[in-house]
Amino acid sequence: MGTLLRAFVSVFSWLAVAESPAPADVRIDAAGIQVRARSWIRLDDTRLMAPPERVGDCEARLQEAGIRFTSSRIPPHLNDSKTILCGTEQAVRFRRGPGNIRWSSPPKLSCRAALALGRWEEIIREEAATHLNSRVYAARHIGTYACREMAAYDGWISEHSYVNAIDISSFTLASGAVISVREHYFDEGPKGRFLRAIARRAYTEDVFSVVLTPAFDAHHRSHLHLDMAHYRAGEY
Repeated sequence: MGTLLRAFVSVFSWLAVAESPAPADVRIDAAGIQVRARSWIRLDDTRLMAPPERVGDCEARLQEAGIRFTSSRIPPHLNDSKTILCGTEQAVRFRRGPGNIRWSSPPKLSCRAALALGRWEEIIREEAATHLNSRVYAARHIGTYACREMAAYDGWISEHSYVNAIDISSFTLASGAVISVREHYFDEGPKGRFLRAIARRAYTEDVFSVVLTPAFDAHHRSHLHLDMAHYRAGEY
């Protein structure tokens, strides 16, 4: 295992949430990382970096979850240099979820990530009522699909490559007030508490597999990164 990979494993071992019991469908591996039981693989196994598994009855499940969507298409393919596999077998445009949040543009996502985003909208609604006494009217995302390696870890493929991740930079309340991840994440006031609560619950309630925030590193100082990787990691 190379130096960078060892560093990556070390970081993600530190990120595992010790105080939160592992959900029934994950196990704690030898490095202390919560890995989904369906994987049963080593940390240096390349299957950690793979497109999401197919969701049976994807469209029916999206409809049942109260998600309005349109079908999209980014089939699995190699990048121009033939070094990275990108795309997914199931992609949709997320039009509107159960939280009735207006997205800056309809995010293109894998079916798994779209289902997770729908669940997270309900958490957003609950935490906005608790901390802000208001409703989140809109949210701004800054990208879902990009065929590339991770910014900080050479040789590890980003979940954005699989249309399996979303980066979110801000929320707008019904009053017109804007909550910026860059400006408010560490605030001690209600805006900061709201952001930290929705990030924490996205991970501890197993909505998303990976949740990274400005508390993680400089690459994420401006946004919340959420994805559905084959491994679990959270820093919020």
